[in-house]
Order: sequence, then structure tokens, then C-alpha cells
Amino acid sequence: MGECRHVIAHWTTEAERQEIVDAIDYARRIGDVAALPLLIARLTAPCSARDGQSPALWFQFLAYRWDVGLARQLAATREVAAFDPRPWFGWLDAVRVDDPGDPADWDRPVVVVRIGDAGNSPMIIDGWHRVARARDDGSTSLPVVVLDADDEFRVRIFGGDKTPLPGARPPS
Repeated sequence: MGECRHVIAHWTTEAERQEIVDAIDYARRIGDVAALPLLIARLTAPCSARDGQSPALWFQFLAYRWDVGLARQLAATREVAAFDPRPWFGWLDAVRVDDPGDPADWDRPVVVVRIGDAGNSPMIIDGWHRVARARDDGSTSLPVVVLDADDEFRVRIFGGDKTPLPGARPPS
């Protein structure tokens, strides 16, 4: 295995990083601006690396980062519902799932937040492995806990109108 680099929010090998960088360069050269966010988003995922400001487990999508450990704690005190993961299957191309073949814990609910400063738009911040497994298995229902905008802001580390802590350093 080659040298690892921390790109945005996900450990990648040099070969993976170069493949994505090449794809981004190609999209820019041909003017495919619609592909750029998806290519950049492929570099985001849950990560257990510490960067001097983040908890041990966090999820980052583009410019937003959430504390997954705290979100799980809050979710444990909320009502669990069922949701249809099929509308999220298309997002799996934009969110890097470390290893979709890993066994997923079906008993733990997917955690969705409502992003208040983005019109209460929903975002899955924990459970992408379960969504990938649901797609692969043809499942149409998963357990879910939805955290409201106040809880979302509480578990958000940065992004939107919440800025990183002073002196925090970016992932290296």
C-alpha cells in the first residue's frame, strides 16, 4: 500500500488522490462544471483521523463537518422511524463509502440532520454503509433518526454559518 494522504476529509492513497485530481482536471478542461462537485465530494467521507479540532469520528461533505459521535448520542435519545433509502442511492456516487462490503450494523439507525441554514435540507451524516448495503440487497426500509436544525447545529463542527475554532488546523 502506498503513502496515505489526507485529502479534504478522507484518507486516500497517492494513486486514488491522483486519479481524482486527474478527473477534476479533465472535467475543468472540457468545461464539465456539473461534474466538479461530485468529483470533489468523492474525497469526503467519515474519518477517524484527528486533525487537532475534530472528535475521533466525524463526517464531512464539502464545506460541512459533523461530530458523528455526538450525533449518535443525541440519536439514542430520539424516536426511531423507518425511511426508504432509495432516494439516497444516487448520492452514493458522491459520498465515499470506505468498503461497502463491510458488514453494516442494521440495528443502528441512519442519522439524518436537517441543515437549518440550508433551508432544513436533510443530510445523512451516519449510515452510508447501511444505505449502500440496502441498495445492494434491494432493501426499501431502514431505521432512521432525524435530528432537527438545533441538534444539527450542535453537532456541526463547521460549515455554513459555523466557522472552525480559532487556531484549528486543516487535515494534513
